[in-house]
Amino acid sequence: MSTLFSLISALGFFIVCGQAQADRRNFAWSYEYKTVAKGEAELEHYFTPEVKKVEDDFKILWGHQVELEYGITDRFDVGFYQMFKQEPDSLLKYNGYKVRGRYKFGEQGLYLLDPLIYLEFIQKPGEIEFEEKLILAKNIKKSFLSFNLTLEQELEKEAEEIEVEFIINPSFGIGYQFSPRLSVGLEFWNHIEIVEGEMEHSAFFAGPTISLAGEKVWWTLSVLPQITKIHDEHSHLMMRSLVGIFF
Repeated sequence: MSTLFSLISALGFFIVCGQAQADRRNFAWSYEYKTVAKGEAELEHYFTPEVKKVEDDFKILWGHQVELEYGITDRFDVGFYQMFKQEPDSLLKYNGYKVRGRYKFGEQGLYLLDPLIYLEFIQKPGEIEFEEKLILAKNIKKSFLSFNLTLEQELEKEAEEIEVEFIINPSFGIGYQFSPRLSVGLEFWNHIEIVEGEMEHSAFFAGPTISLAGEKVWWTLSVLPQITKIHDEHSHLMMRSLVGIFF
């Protein structure tokens, strides 16, 4: 009910507003060929509920991220995140921070696919992560698509040893802009974990996305159920709500 109420409220708000600027996200997991312009800033909130199976019962894990983006140049921007999580039957807890940079090569449409690179450092309690992302995107009139190849390295200290886990997250999104205020699409996301050189498990997700834009605010919602053979090691259902405020 709360999700339905949020959707109805957002629809009413964006109907009376103009088009959003800056780094509007049409997808919740896949990035496009966009950075914040030089000297401009944007505040984003990520709300990510995940349904997982815990001890033969389904539980919801809640994740929050708050990001401040700032444009260093018209092609390069940086972002600073604060992260929070709430596990079943527990209170909301601080979960670390992230620092990232994005750089896009040339003007949009210069290449067959517009390339952008994304580098990120993540500090969590007892864990350090590095993330590298290659983004290839294309806009064709009102249609748009984006492919992301994400590589992650998680370093966690176990007893006196450092355990390293590698994660590969390819994702793909395709969508259509009905108006400057409204776009819809489909998003596909694959999560692959590799431990000690062997694949631990792989889970594939796919689902719809909707994005609404106002003059200074945009909102994107994506719902991705796991559509392959269900792996309890990962979420059965992932949702993400993104809100961006441009200033």
